[in-house]
Formats: sequence, structure tokens, C-alpha cells
Amino acid sequence: MGTAWSLVDDEVATGLRIGPDAGPDAGSDAAAGLHQWTLKRNCSMSPQRFALLVALPATVSIGFASIFAYSGAWWVLIFALLEVTALLAAFVIYARHAGDYERIVVTPDALIVEFNSGTRVVRQQAHPAFARVEYPCCAKGTGGGDELIGLAFAGKAVQVGRFVPRFERAGLADEIRAHLVAAGKAAWK
Repeated sequence: MGTAWSLVDDEVATGLRIGPDAGPDAGSDAAAGLHQWTLKRNCSMSPQRFALLVALPATVSIGFASIFAYSGAWWVLIFALLEVTALLAAFVIYARHAGDYERIVVTPDALIVEFNSGTRVVRQQAHPAFARVEYPCCAKGTGGGDELIGLAFAGKAVQVGRFVPRFERAGLADEIRAHLVAAGKAAWK
């Protein structure tokens, strides 16, 4: 893709996928000026494996509670059902957010920022010549070195980098800034 910033080696260690996405036609994307970063949560367990992990204790709990209920202590089954309900609620919350991501796309014609949180996808777009990167971002309520990367465009400001470790945010901000400048210059040619 023609960029110097990619964490292909660290992806195995951290599960974090940062850097321009490389697809089968990555060379043509770089030549066209397309630079894309997909920032994902470090998800150590797939929703399918987590479902298996939840199903095992739920089955054991209901099994023991059924034995107690058969012996006359039926109220144990009620508490076991409450426990299984709580486990299922935790599973639903985990599965809903396991695929959360932030995507940043810079082309000569557009800056696209897309957020996916649960079932909600928000996409914002602006011309890269009118966008700027603010890092560290000066948002209210943050502090202690936990600043996100701010992107200001079209009278809006969004923050990205929630899934990026703090020590790598400056590098990502610098790379996005460089591609925005290059895209802005290419747009005015």
C-alpha cells in the first residue's frame, strides 16, 4: 500500500489490526490514493467459543438444580434459572460488541470515518482538504494520557483510536495526518 506504518507482526501478539487493509488488489488501491485503516477490538474469544463456554456451566448448573428439584428443593431450580439468565445476558452483550470497529478511509476525494458499535453503524464523510488531525485530542473528561485521536472536518469533530494502545496512537495520528495532507494536495491538482 505504500505506507510505512503497519503492525502485521504485532497483529499475532495483540490481535489488533491496524494499518492500511491489504486486499487482493492492494497495489491498485495505493496507486489510486486509497488508504484505509480498520481498528478492531482485541477479541480473544470468538462468539461461538464464548457460547460453548457459557453453555457448559449453564448445563451443569441446571443439571444439579434439577436433581435438587426432584428431591423436593424446587427453589434451587429457580435460582439456577436466574443464574443461567445472567450468563445468557453476558453472552449477548459480549457477542454484540465482539465485532466493534472503527474504519478510516482517505482518498483524494473523501475522508470517510465509520464506527460500528453493537448493531449501530455511523458513517461520516468529508473532503480531505478540509479535515485535520488533532492529537492529543483535547476532549472534556479525558486525561491521564488516555487521549484519543481527533478528526475535525465539516464542522464536526470525531474521536478515533479506542482500540489502539496508547503508545501507538501518535504513530497512527501522524500517518493519517500525512495521508490527509497528500490527499488534500492531490485534490487541488
